[in-house]
Amino acid sequence: MRYRKFVSSGRGRPAPWQSLASQMLLGDERFVDDMQARLRQQNRDLAENRAASGRAGQSRS
Repeated sequence: MRYRKFVSSGRGRPAPWQSLASQMLLGDERFVDDMQARLRQQNRDLAENRAASGRAGQSRS
């Protein structure tokens, strides 16, 4: 019964998908900015780890 009320309360409202940022984040502007910064940092960390692994592999040969 609670689910039915939940669904009914959303009728006539805009779909949440219209508020997506970068096709994957749904939240207020502060949340989206924070998550985008975290994702950028994670990508930098991964790139650095890959580069370090590549250099380490080259020094062994």
